[in-house]
Amino acid sequence: MDTLDLFTWDAIAKAWWSGCGFGLLAGIVLTLLGSLLINEYLEWRAERDAEMAFRTSLAAEPES
Repeated sequence: MDTLDLFTWDAIAKAWWSGCGFGLLAGIVLTLLGSLLINEYLEWRAERDAEMAFRTSLAAEPES
């Protein structure tokens, strides 16, 4: 078997498509994980800001 037989256009095309498919799948997974992390952070930040606003409003009320 000649070494050049390993590098036929068919083998190159299959390797490129399998690599491209893996890269595309990895990109989709990383995008979804990043989106989930960003959403969790935004929810945590909103809850923290609401709690701080509530505490500030309590501190600003005059005692009766």
